[in-house]
Amino acid sequence: MEILERVRATLRERQLLPPEGGTVIVGYSGGADSTALLHLLTRLQGAFNLRIHAAHLHHGMRPEADDDVRVCASVCAQLGVPLHVERVDVPALAQAERISLEEAGRNARYAFFERLAHELNAVAVALAHTRDDQIETILINLLRGTGPRGLCGMPYKRDRIIRPLLDATREQTHQYCAAQGLPTVFDRTNLDPHQLRRRVRMELIPLLRDLSPAFERHLLRLADILENEEAWWEFEVGRVLYSTPLLKVPPASRGEPLAGAGSSASQGEPSAGVEPSVSRVEPSAGAGSSASQGEPSDALLGSPCLQGEPKGGGLKNYTAIFRPPFTRLHPALQRRILREWLRAHLGTLRLPPYEILEGIRRAALDGKPTSWQLSDTLRLTTDGTALTLHAKPPAPEPYEYPVELETPILIPQAGAWLEARLLNAPPPSLETTPDCAYLDADAVQGQLIVRNARRGDRFQPLGMPAPKKLSDIFVDRKVPRAERGQLPLLCDAAGILWAPGYTIAARARITPHTTRALHVALRRNDAAT
Repeated sequence: MEILERVRATLRERQLLPPEGGTVIVGYSGGADSTALLHLLTRLQGAFNLRIHAAHLHHGMRPEADDDVRVCASVCAQLGVPLHVERVDVPALAQAERISLEEAGRNARYAFFERLAHELNAVAVALAHTRDDQIETILINLLRGTGPRGLCGMPYKRDRIIRPLLDATREQTHQYCAAQGLPTVFDRTNLDPHQLRRRVRMELIPLLRDLSPAFERHLLRLADILENEEAWWEFEVGRVLYSTPLLKVPPASRGEPLAGAGSSASQGEPSAGVEPSVSRVEPSAGAGSSASQGEPSDALLGSPCLQGEPKGGGLKNYTAIFRPPFTRLHPALQRRILREWLRAHLGTLRLPPYEILEGIRRAALDGKPTSWQLSDTLRLTTDGTALTLHAKPPAPEPYEYPVELETPILIPQAGAWLEARLLNAPPPSLETTPDCAYLDADAVQGQLIVRNARRGDRFQPLGMPAPKKLSDIFVDRKVPRAERGQLPLLCDAAGILWAPGYTIAARARITPHTTRALHVALRRNDAAT
């Protein structure tokens, strides 16, 4: 079949465009595939009532990139197609976000296409991925580790993105450009022998063709089967999650809404992730025969599973999965529900790898308390009741106040008053409470201040042989996370002297040689805030 008719058939059979037509943006690099797609869609725009625009992203990576823009502009002028060009420093973007050049370029392209589509009210963004690209993508996904969704390859349509060339080959697009006399550009980075995609194209695929001449047809058939099954699974997961009984949650067990959990921007120093021990836990007996066939029984759906109020916005509004009904679902449903729930909260961030997801699922079955730091701003815990997501609060604002002897100082951030009094001799009895302490006054160096914790704080608590990170001391002393950022610390020029309620610095302890003492007390007062 001629490529024009093949693309026409793909557009119709896959229903890639709305019946009324509209504006379509073509992602146009200037290569043979995107040039062929642009030319083909301009030939079909009358039949489908389309208005074609081209979008070219200048990546700022290759010296010949400016020449690419000129070639694209020439072709678009010849076709009467508006060309939109955006320049992005992809290497700088990759460095700033600590991702690969390939990923940074892809993110920049999709962001550009989405902004332009919104601006032009486009019905679709057409990308020039071919049948060959599809085969390479499936093999790369398999090599990197994937589930059924990754073996589906790239969808013909997802949201505004459409791929009209997935039924055409790379050879056909090159032949079409040559036959039409269309100039094209060539990206020399595609010749990089270290690129996985190039090695798959030049080494793995020829080997697989030699082993099985029909392997490409078989692989695409598998992808088509899995795509249909994934569509069914998506429906089934939605049915389980959103069935009315699932949302009837006792008020006492409702999760609190998260704020900004899906943001990739750190709100302060990320806490260390907890590495759980993943042990094998057999599915509970509740997963009966019907569930084992992929059809969860209605009895399993009659218990509340998600915690949270049903509101607009879908899964992102639910901060917990109720454990008992979750454990009674078939493992296949457990995995998919967990992935969809986390995907909704992580937003543009990647899902954790399979090993972590499986560890979370098994911990939920086990019911023992465990914790994972999924991102800088999102933590997941499991216990006997639920799987719960916690949004990390913004880092507290730093505060610092000078401390004058005999003068109470208000610390509004901590809701407390601090007072330091000088004693001309150590008290005969060092009776203390969590909120008062005695220090050797002559051990104080410089000005006394009270402040909250700072990144990198270290000191040697009384009874410890060496200095230690304050963050580790907080963990050892079981200081609640919510208190750590606002806890007032009495300090001098040399560092921390006293963490009220927990410990003093070993260097400031009262000794037989102490001649003067400092009595410090913290008076907690709700009225202080």
